[in-house]
Amino acid sequence: MTKHIIYEREIPLDDERLGLRLYRGKVGLLLERYLVQGDQLSLVQVLPVSSREELQRFVLSDPHRQELAVLYDEVLKRSGFALA
Repeated sequence: MTKHIIYEREIPLDDERLGLRLYRGKVGLLLERYLVQGDQLSLVQVLPVSSREELQRFVLSDPHRQELAVLYDEVLKRSGFALA
């Protein structure tokens, strides 16, 4: 699948880095939420996004949503979705 990044940003969180990447592909949007731990171990969640409600459920279930609020707002703007 060909995908083009349309947004990427990360924030420091203690000795870790937490970030979001938004891609546009042939079949729609793909959101990656990643955590790079202090020992450089990386964990990535991948969410194909097909609706505002789907994205909202993902955001609301994120335990770091407060720390990532500005990043999620930008993802919503770039995606064309807005939270109700």
